[in-house]
Amino acid sequence: MKLTLTNVRKLKACSTNRLAKHVWNYIIDQWRDYSDKTNIFKDVLKHGCVSGIVSELIYYSDTLAFYKKYRDEINDLLSETMHSTGCFSLHEIFGENGITKTRWLPTRTTETYSLGSGSKKRYGI
Repeated sequence: MKLTLTNVRKLKACSTNRLAKHVWNYIIDQWRDYSDKTNIFKDVLKHGCVSGIVSELIYYSDTLAFYKKYRDEINDLLSETMHSTGCFSLHEIFGENGITKTRWLPTRTTETYSLGSGSKKRYGI
């Protein structure tokens, strides 16, 4: 799938995950600021939210509120990451200083996975 604004909007419309919809909105909001649209993703992955690249997640109080709002979705992603990488401690995943050791990204547009007794559908990039 090509990275176009139309496709991003379609993915957002198909998503039932609140966190994914929030991320799609962020991408749509940033779209005009980037000539190479892949840098929308690369900047966040390379510099992280600590850099201020995501202005709504600069302060601790903002990140705490974000986590509380999307707690279930974030915990599902963390659980999936742990199972897909074989790393089952936060130290293995994030290292001693909170720096991510494991890089994991969805590789398909739609990925179905199972957590516990229920099946969930997540829309990736």
